Formats: sequence, C-alpha cells, structure tokens
Amino acid sequence: MKDALVKMDAAMASYRFTDERIKAAAAKMVEGYRARQATTRSLGHNVGLEVHDVGGLQAATFEPGRIFTIEPQFRIEEEHLGIRLEDTILITETGVEVLSGNVPITAWRTWNGP
Repeated sequence: MKDALVKMDAAMASYRFTDERIKAAAAKMVEGYRARQATTRSLGHNVGLEVHDVGGLQAATFEPGRIFTIEPQFRIEEEHLGIRLEDTILITETGVEVLSGNVPITAWRTWNGP
C-alpha cells in the first residue's frame, strides 16, 4: 500500500495540471489516502461472499485466490462531481488478473452534493 502513495506523489509532482480545481481534488485524494494509512481504510476493499467483505487490505501478503478492488476517487465539490475508477483484482499463482479489465470506462454525473 505504501508503494501506491509513492506513485501518487510522483504523479502529482510530474503531471501538468491545466485546471486548478482538478489539481486540488487530486491533491485532496492523495492527502486523504495518506491520512488513512494507519486505519483499515485503503484504496479499495476485499471482495468475497459480500461485495464489501469485512477486513481491510492490510495483510502483509496477498495469497492466490484473493479478490479485492482498487478504487481511487476524488471530488470537485463545487461542481458536484465525483470520480471513482474501480478495478477488481484477482491474485493468481503467477501474478494478478484484472477482472474488470474489459469494462468500458464512461463518465456520468450521479452525486447531488455533500
């Protein structure tokens, strides 16, 4: 999980934002993740018998057969806009399989405010 924060910091430092609102929302997302590292919250959740299985993604290792999500999100509150990209990942004997890899990504507005 700490590797994700290193990559987020690198992306924030190198990306040339053209809209300050988007830059601020991205920075808020990264800082929120940084603040939650000590708790059970993460960039996603386990998937199993329930869509949001109990327990966090805090295990030291991920064993084959484990399924979890990676779902970074950010909001531009004044625009009533929330963005979340959710991938579902399966740990296999030889690596990972992105189960949601063929799902098209589209945008739509569903959040109606705070």
